[in-house]
Amino acid sequence: MVNVGKIKMKIKLSEIIKNPTMAIHCATEEQANALLKELDIRGLKWRDGDRYELDYNHWWFYEESTCYCPFRGMFGLYKDYVDEGSKIIEFEDVEFD
Repeated sequence: MVNVGKIKMKIKLSEIIKNPTMAIHCATEEQANALLKELDIRGLKWRDGDRYELDYNHWWFYEESTCYCPFRGMFGLYKDYVDEGSKIIEFEDVEFD
């Protein structure tokens, strides 16, 4: 969530998917499935061109440290996205517009 003074604002998914330096942190597999469902609805795909399928969400690789970068169609370790300078958005702070 973005802090603007005392007001907290959610970040729209439509903004995140346009930005190669933003990743969404999904601390639970349920969050990962919800995110991937929304990305699939929008026609986005994994980097290799496969659809975002809920039964193959890659969450088990890093579990509570899993992040997804919709722009790049990739997933990875939270720390790796931080180390490369990506902005991490918590799942709860994403507005599914």
